[in-house]
Amino acid sequence: MSPVTDIRCGGANPQLAAVLADRINSFNVAETGIGWLLQAITEEARTRSCTQIVLHTHTFQAPDFYLRHGFEEAGRADGYPAGHAFLLMRKDIAR
Repeated sequence: MSPVTDIRCGGANPQLAAVLADRINSFNVAETGIGWLLQAITEEARTRSCTQIVLHTHTFQAPDFYLRHGFEEAGRADGYPAGHAFLLMRKDIAR
C-alpha cells in the first residue's frame, strides 16, 4: 500500500498541502532510503500550487527523519501514547 494517501491544494483551503499518512513511518527509513519519496511528493505538491506539506507522526517513529528533510514541529500532544508524543509536522514549500 502506498504511504501517500492524498495530495490536495487550492480551492477553499489553499493552505492545505500534501497530506501524508503516518504509514510512511512503517518503513525503515534508514534502510530503504525513502527520502526520495518525500522529494517526489514535494515536487508534485508544488506543481499543484501547494504551499506546505503537513503530516503526523509519533516520537517513537521518524521525527528526526522529517526534521532532516526540512520539516518543523507544528504541534505536539505529549503522553499520546503513554511515554511518547503525537507530532504534527509541516514544511513550507512556497517558492
